[in-house]
Amino acid sequence: MKDFPKESVELARWIAEKYRRRARSKLRTAEQIYSNSFIEIGYGFSEAIRKGNCGLFLHEIDKESDCFTYLGAAYLVAKEAKLKPQMWWGVGVKDVEEGEDSSERKTLDHGFITVEVGKNKTLVLDKQMGMFGYAKFNRRKNTIEVYDKQDRKITYRSYSHLSTLSEKEYLKRLEGNRNPKGGRLVLSTTQRITGAKNRQVYLSYDTERNELKSSLRFPTARFGPDKYNRNMIIDLATKVNRDGTYDFWQGKLSFYYVSSEGWAEHENPQVPITIPVKDAAKFWEIWDNLMTEIGRKAPCKNPLKLIEMIKESGFNDDFTVQPRTKASRAIRVNHLEDELEEVQEAQEKAIDNYAKKVSRDILSYKLLLRHARYVQAYDRAKSEENPKGFIFSEGEHRALLEKEFENYKESTRRLFDAVLEQTRKRVGLEKGRAYNLDRQYNLVFAQEDRNVRYLGVMSAINNSSYPFAFQIIADMELFSRQFDIDKMSVGKLKKGLTQRDIKRGAKNRLFECLVAAYIFKEPLFLASYKPGLQKILDRRES
Repeated sequence: MKDFPKESVELARWIAEKYRRRARSKLRTAEQIYSNSFIEIGYGFSEAIRKGNCGLFLHEIDKESDCFTYLGAAYLVAKEAKLKPQMWWGVGVKDVEEGEDSSERKTLDHGFITVEVGKNKTLVLDKQMGMFGYAKFNRRKNTIEVYDKQDRKITYRSYSHLSTLSEKEYLKRLEGNRNPKGGRLVLSTTQRITGAKNRQVYLSYDTERNELKSSLRFPTARFGPDKYNRNMIIDLATKVNRDGTYDFWQGKLSFYYVSSEGWAEHENPQVPITIPVKDAAKFWEIWDNLMTEIGRKAPCKNPLKLIEMIKESGFNDDFTVQPRTKASRAIRVNHLEDELEEVQEAQEKAIDNYAKKVSRDILSYKLLLRHARYVQAYDRAKSEENPKGFIFSEGEHRALLEKEFENYKESTRRLFDAVLEQTRKRVGLEKGRAYNLDRQYNLVFAQEDRNVRYLGVMSAINNSSYPFAFQIIADMELFSRQFDIDKMSVGKLKKGLTQRDIKRGAKNRLFECLVAAYIFKEPLFLASYKPGLQKILDRRES
């Protein structure tokens, strides 16, 4: 294809004309394109998959697109608006605002446009990443400094590689994406779609292994910094047949933690615990019947609460079942004794396989040992007087909150002082250039925002519908603070633990992850996307 389709050009021309009638300058026109007026295209890949077409043109988009598709749509409108747009494609892109911790930002491959609004006035126009401002390219450092004059902030976009795309190059690539083979390549880079209950799901296809993977990412509830267990990942993977058909129920589930979740790759991914879906499904069937037995009418969406409900009914987190309990009755009444035996064997196999692999990865093994020590302490603390097995007292839990509140007060004072200093100079009581004042204030604000983040988490957990949520998270936080993973040796962490204790910790982790997957299995399995996916994954004509 040599040119954009006539229908897309005409639509872009109509939108650009509307902008010109509203705007008095090129800058204002660029602002309107960024605001998505008339286009109203949100980010998403759901529409492309349902249509079985991963390379839509502007006139074919209903309401959402991925960044590469949107790249062409924004470019075409900007071109018709006479803004001299340029398309860019970046690999390993990361956006960091002033004072932000770059380790907490994910990297991705991403496309965006720049436009010209005057002599030496280049704007980055990137609606899908929320970036709009004057651009300064530093090729030596692989960064773009983007100054948003209206919000008075700077964002630094770094990249490992950046290149321009001509219309011809873009159209050739987009045309390739429109057929199943190109669609599979698009999926191989990982795309985000909206699953059931509006849950964001990451979908990818391994072209070499012919494997489809659906992935959920969960930020862990933390009351303090944790370098390694910041996010829990659930991957659901299965083989794809040559005709594009697949069955997630014949696949496997993997659970693991990471320091930081990325678009396609994660930072410090730990060794996963893997279990066949068919075995996980048997656990879920038992738990479905258990919920009926205890009189639960609506699904429980709180993992901590559901874990306690399952355990208190007699189904233990080491996958054993206590006799003469609601759990044992639910299994007996529904004739699930054989299924229970089968899945108990399956989890033993999963844990044995995990134990062999994890001991060869020092970081993953250290973190497992720390968790095993926590479970050991929890088991020892549990009693009739302490049925929840809290290791620390209520006073110690409260002291954690009190300390964070005091930190909040000090941080608020520092931030207020920064506001007063900025205002004093801005009104002219002291000399100070407005641009420099903004730089100083933004750095202080970002720092203090990081300093008080945990109080917000504590507040949300403390006001949870599940009354023990705060104590559980506080207990884990206080316990983990006793162990410096980077400095402590494996031998020291292992001291006092038997091999049975270590496996017990691994079983507890698998149990908690299976509960999370049980709650979110509907978005994870992406049933509504199957027809479109099968069309894209069909390799018979390749």
